[in-house]
Amino acid sequence: TVSVDTTLAEHVASDLARARLPVVIPTLTVRGDTQPALVDFSLGDEVRAVLRDPFMTLGIDVVVRIIGIEYDPGEDGIESATITVNPISDDIA
Repeated sequence: TVSVDTTLAEHVASDLARARLPVVIPTLTVRGDTQPALVDFSLGDEVRAVLRDPFMTLGIDVVVRIIGIEYDPGEDGIESATITVNPISDDIA
């Protein structure tokens, strides 16, 4: 729908700049003795990840999509899951 060459060039420059950003696919480790339970998570689910750290003043609060789950029975009898997530496109600046 763009008919002005300069506008098209601006769109191209913006798309190229965004494509140069590094791709980060984070993983989260979740203990099985918390709520919601690990069985409540499924591939494709959108979840809210809230991470707090004393070294991060604001922390992280973002909605992500689960793209992978690996379960670990745990040596101490408490299972855990490593959840691989992708940010939801609307949250990407």
